[in-house]
Amino acid sequence: PNVYGKDGIVGQASLQKIGPDLSLAINQLTNQQAFAEILQRLELIDQKISEVLTLGHLDRISRVNAGIKIYYQAALAIPENQPFLLSNAITELQKGLEFLANELRNDIRHIENLPHGYWKIMFSMQSPHKKVDEKWLLMQETYLAILRSAYFLPIAHENMGNPKSQEFCLQQLKDLGQEFGNTVEKI
Repeated sequence: PNVYGKDGIVGQASLQKIGPDLSLAINQLTNQQAFAEILQRLELIDQKISEVLTLGHLDRISRVNAGIKIYYQAALAIPENQPFLLSNAITELQKGLEFLANELRNDIRHIENLPHGYWKIMFSMQSPHKKVDEKWLLMQETYLAILRSAYFLPIAHENMGNPKSQEFCLQQLKDLGQEFGNTVEKI
């Protein structure tokens, strides 16, 4: 084959056969490079998914905070506006509590599914301890928001005259507390 340059043919190239060892080494190097690129892209995707999940987390926390603020507005409102504001506060607090409870349960399942034991940890792609550390702060924040919601929700129900709803809220909080406590013990 000819080697071409700016002025046309520069010279002739001679091809040589390569041995199977060199061919195998080139193939392994090419495969390693492809795997490294795939791993780098997967890490980037994981990072972006984590960012989206964090934004969703903040949205759920904001929902609880909005419900608390509406409750305070109801406490200061004139009597004819209180039922409407209390109803809105209950709705926001309950939705925020449900979303946060689901988030907490998903985080608990995620931690429970991480590899346990020396050999499983050694052969996992990423340290399970790092994943627990990443989730732990969000789980604590989620649990505190659940507690804030659970504090105001029964009071709002009581002000609306719904004692059965108040009992349901307290039972829901008790169940979540036990779930979270059991997970903390495992960690």
